[in-house]
Amino acid sequence: MDTFQGQVMHSHDYRHPEKFSNQVLVLLGAGLSGRDIAMGLSEVATKGIGINLCPIKSAAINPRSIKGIGINLCSIKSAAINPHSIKSVSINLCSIKSAAINPRSIKGIGIKLCSIKSAAINPRSIKGIGINLCSIKSAAINPRSIKFVSTKLCSIKSAAINPRSIKGIGINLCSIKSAAINPRSIKGIGINLCSNKSAAINPRSIKSVSINLCSIKSVAINPRSPRSIKGIGINLCSIKSAAINPRSIKAVSINLCFIKSVAIDPRSIKGIGINLCFIKNAAIHPRSIKGVSINLCSIKIVAIHPRSIKGVSINLCFIKSAAINPRSIKGVSINLCSIKSAAFNPRSIKSVSLYLCSIKSAAIIPCSINNI
Repeated sequence: MDTFQGQVMHSHDYRHPEKFSNQVLVLLGAGLSGRDIAMGLSEVATKGIGINLCPIKSAAINPRSIKGIGINLCSIKSAAINPHSIKSVSINLCSIKSAAINPRSIKGIGIKLCSIKSAAINPRSIKGIGINLCSIKSAAINPRSIKFVSTKLCSIKSAAINPRSIKGIGINLCSIKSAAINPRSIKGIGINLCSNKSAAINPRSIKSVSINLCSIKSVAINPRSPRSIKGIGINLCSIKSAAINPRSIKAVSINLCFIKSVAIDPRSIKGIGINLCFIKNAAIHPRSIKGVSINLCSIKIVAIHPRSIKGVSINLCFIKSAAINPRSIKGVSINLCSIKSAAFNPRSIKSVSLYLCSIKSAAIIPCSINNI
């Protein structure tokens, strides 16, 4: 910082953006003045621009001249986005309201559209693009002409989906109401059925298919005899009063989300990825778990002692009143999101990727963190 040369600008001091062309620029701040400066600089600067507009209201963003830059647009309201000329850019659009998006000419770009309301999306000409459509209301989607596209449809209401002619496409259907799904003729397709009410699912004839059952109500699921299920990833989310005995399950990825009153004994589970989300009053003893990926989200009153865990990826999200001592954790990727009243001492953590989002009242001393 001693060699830093820069200046503090305001919107009324900004007159000639062309003099900043081909310069390394750092933009800090928000508000209307930050919006005006970002608009002008995005037209002339070509390298080293980090733009973080979160949560900016009524922000006009024109990323036409931005190349090779990851843009994160969170909680942008009334934002005009024109990604026609954006190439090789990862765009994350969260909670965008009244946004006009035309991804027809976008190629090789990962687009994540979350909580888009009244958005007209025509993915017919999109090829080789991973699209994540979450909380789309009244959206007309015709995936018949989509090839080799990973589509995730979350919280789609009144959406007509006919996956019979879809081949080689990963479909994620979350919070679909009154949707008629017949996966009998679907082969080699990953199906994710989340929050489906009154849905008739017969996975007997499904082979080599990854099934994700989240928040399924009135669904007859008998996982007691999963011995004959081989090579199938089963995701049981929001299952109430489900008796699960994973002792005889081998080489099966089990994702248990929103499980209440479930007794899980992972001591004899080996080589299985377990995802425990929103587990209440669950006794988890991961001391004897080796080579297992554990995802603990929104765990309340859970005693976690990861000292003896090695080579395990731990994702701790929304952990309340959790005592975590990651001093002896090495080579572990830790994702700490929305941790409240958590005491963290990451001084001795090395080669660890830390993701700290919305940490409230957290004592973090990252002074001696290296290679992060």
